[in-house]
Amino acid sequence: MKSPVYWHPAIYHHTMKFLYGKHFETRYKAISELIPDHVSVTEVCAGDGYLFRNYLMKKHVKYLGLDVNSSFVRYGHKNNIPIMKHNIFTDDVPSSDYVIIHASLYQFMPNHEFVVRKLLAAAKNVLLISEPIRNLSSSQNPLISFIAKYSANPGKTHAVHRFNKDSLVNFFQQFDEFKEAKEMDGGKEMIGIFRK
Repeated sequence: MKSPVYWHPAIYHHTMKFLYGKHFETRYKAISELIPDHVSVTEVCAGDGYLFRNYLMKKHVKYLGLDVNSSFVRYGHKNNIPIMKHNIFTDDVPSSDYVIIHASLYQFMPNHEFVVRKLLAAAKNVLLISEPIRNLSSSQNPLISFIAKYSANPGKTHAVHRFNKDSLVNFFQQFDEFKEAKEMDGGKEMIGIFRK
């Protein structure tokens, strides 16, 4: 059953702002700084389109968001966000200069290698994978821990596995295209940079 967080973009947005606190904007800014102006961008698991609306639109990129959640897709269409419903396992990923997946790779475990190889095939130049490395479900704040534990089902299955810093870097290193990993401010997430 889909977690309540994914019932509506507004619920999703405010939950993420609560969970990430002062580092919420940092996550998006760090990704946007790696993307130049006027390139094509495909964002997998685009959610409510926050990255595009608040960071990438001003860069005049040719953007396409992909998401399996129909409510996010309807919201995007109403708000002029280029987004389409997409299942990573059955649908082709449109080719673009930059491909992004943000804080969602863990949801595809244990098939995450298949997903990354599919994303690499779609990226003409760069694949950016931003992923949590500090598990919010282990937070000392009981409310944050509870929400994080029970908000990880976008509509298929509840994700129970998570990466930490070492396991994520080890996973990235099996790909020849992997170039570097950068921790974001606060150390809650890491961006893996893959170049063709």
